[in-house]
Amino acid sequence: LEEPPANTLFILTTSRRNAVMPTILSRLRSYNFSARTVEQEKEIIERVFHDGAVLTDGGGPLIQRYLEGFLPVRPQVIQKRACDFFDQIFEGKIPDIADLIKNCGKFEPRVLFKIFLSALEERTRQFFASAEGAQKAMAVSKALRDCYSNVSTYNQSIQAALEELLCALARERKR
Repeated sequence: LEEPPANTLFILTTSRRNAVMPTILSRLRSYNFSARTVEQEKEIIERVFHDGAVLTDGGGPLIQRYLEGFLPVRPQVIQKRACDFFDQIFEGKIPDIADLIKNCGKFEPRVLFKIFLSALEERTRQFFASAEGAQKAMAVSKALRDCYSNVSTYNQSIQAALEELLCALARERKR
């Protein structure tokens, strides 16, 4: 927009400020954000939520872990189901996708599906840690990205996306 309306606001975010064109930088008010310490995160959670939750260090960002506690299915359950799904496929078994979806709360909210796919990605790294496994790991990573894209961008059902993922992983198992 050459001349946007007076009441228009643009919010630009970047982790690489130097990559923004100088003409844009000259027309904005910049704010620098820094990572919070664990103590600062604890203070914010206590100040905002007032529920007396006991927060312990370790296992990722504290605020993220606190908020994940409100999900209908615990992330640890989703991660375990992802590892079981992966292991069954690479043992030559066909996992029950309908049962998986049911036990993962139909992956609603969708952040549960992201947690599931992230756990599969982590399991892939562990499973194909050797040099000869790098090619398979790359193919599995592509299948995981495609699975997420099919659901988030193309609005494919999770059932269909997981069935496609199952086929892709089974193909990699046979290679």
